[in-house]
Amino acid sequence: YPYFTNRLVLCLILLVVSFAIFIPSLDNEFVWDDVTFIVDAESYLETFDFNPAFLIQKPKSSVKYYRPFFTLSLVTDYRMWGLSPFGYHLTNILLHSACTLALYFMVLVLGREFRLKSPDAVAFLSSLLFAVYPLHVESVSFVSARADMMAGMLLFLSVGFYALSYKKLLYLIPAALSLYLSLYTKEVAYSFPIVLLGFDVISRRLFNRINIIKYPLLAVLVSVYIVVRLDSFLSGSDLMKQSIVRGLSGIDAVKEFLVGFLGSYLYYGWRFIYPYDLNHFISTIPGGSAFYITLSAIFVLAVVAACIVSMKKKENYTAFSLLLLFATLGPAVMIAIFPTAITRFAERFMYIPSAGFCMLAGYAIVLIGSRSGVKWL
Repeated sequence: YPYFTNRLVLCLILLVVSFAIFIPSLDNEFVWDDVTFIVDAESYLETFDFNPAFLIQKPKSSVKYYRPFFTLSLVTDYRMWGLSPFGYHLTNILLHSACTLALYFMVLVLGREFRLKSPDAVAFLSSLLFAVYPLHVESVSFVSARADMMAGMLLFLSVGFYALSYKKLLYLIPAALSLYLSLYTKEVAYSFPIVLLGFDVISRRLFNRINIIKYPLLAVLVSVYIVVRLDSFLSGSDLMKQSIVRGLSGIDAVKEFLVGFLGSYLYYGWRFIYPYDLNHFISTIPGGSAFYITLSAIFVLAVVAACIVSMKKKENYTAFSLLLLFATLGPAVMIAIFPTAITRFAERFMYIPSAGFCMLAGYAIVLIGSRSGVKWL
């Protein structure tokens, strides 16, 4: 009972903080893609028919984005608010708050799963940092960027319930449903199965007998999505025409790919550490010199090594946090190499991966505090 009461209070604090910090955005107008997806699409939003089959309807042609669940959120807002920006921004803030609470749930489950000494404290501090993290401004204040928050919330719920499913198999249902819906929310969800599989590897459950049920179920759901999406994927030739390696071959193409891959990870990694000087129009990032390439390679190898060492030392929470950060950042890195978005680099791409960084930061604060004599929850 005391634990339930404490957690309820902590959830209320997270809810208030995550909402209050973005209240100024309620006065914002529609910007950038908001005009395309909302204002210019008013007739579509007005005549949209709420049909569950909408989530499994095949796109009629090749498209860069296929996000019907995100579209449903805009339709819902339009039915409630019309073209009033206030309502859409209110929904974005509420989504951020929901995402913060979902992260708290996930970290709390993982903390107990990985036997942290103060799981409640780690979960609260990690979620509090996530709630106020500066790099989230674009994701929350830009209506059309809400797909990141929706996908993030679904990922955190999926991981939390997936971990619980080893104790009670029924939890696999919300875990699988969350994963499935995330695929229809934003393409970053392509990395989510890797996160779930990584959890099994880190927790030494990869060959657990219950996975005879879990893996086929998840594979079927992913396969259904692929079948629905298959005909609308951009072709390899279209991707190559837009890529940074177009016109190159052999060693030159491999070199350019590695420069873009490693350099993007280093750039985003630095932004996690220094989340200031916000820039909504990132045209280019540093790179190209031998020093920068070397530094990028060292950074990526260091993260991979830290994850492996953490696993061997059974610091499973640290290993999973690094995996979450690295895996969910992968799609953003691929966009830098194969630009399917207008912007090759964006702070909104860091919304979900930042959860891994906040998890590490929250854990570090608790460890340092414990060694200093602080008594946590």
